Amino acid sequence: VLLLATRLGIRSGDISSMTFRELDFGRNLILLTQHKTGVDIELPMVPDVKAALKQYLEEERACYDSPYVFLRIVPPYSHISVQAITKIVRTAIMAAGIDPAGRKQGAHAFRSSLASSMVNDNIPYEAVRKALGHTDQNAIQSYVSLDVEQLRNYALPVMEATGTFAAFLEGRWRLS
Repeated sequence: VLLLATRLGIRSGDISSMTFRELDFGRNLILLTQHKTGVDIELPMVPDVKAALKQYLEEERACYDSPYVFLRIVPPYSHISVQAITKIVRTAIMAAGIDPAGRKQGAHAFRSSLASSMVNDNIPYEAVRKALGHTDQNAIQSYVSLDVEQLRNYALPVMEATGTFAAFLEGRWRLS
């Protein structure tokens, strides 16, 4: 659950309702129709996600005939809820000794962090937008925080003040 949120930015609603039909171990793909947007996305099943999914399915998942990947650990073995995923995330944050200091603690925080990391690694906005499955061209802006140090590389040099503006800055001229 945590790897799907952190490595791929999958929303908790899509993780909780993920079915075996959406996992293609042969082609190393996760094929989802996002519940929030209705957008089909194809995500790579990166090695650590694939290994964790296989381990969960072989060693931890209840032997219960259900199309859902992630099941409750107590009967009835229906798929886990979004609230359960939030609890998993909060427990992991606490176990890691991270002080959330008022920040969001749900799986969506990982989605935001992933988007920011991708942009800071110079991955084009369009690629980030598609990886997160957004249809709105501007949706990525809500996830991305500006990297001021990286912006400094694009700053223009400050021109020397001349004329009236220089006189104003030096206190030799005043606005009326």
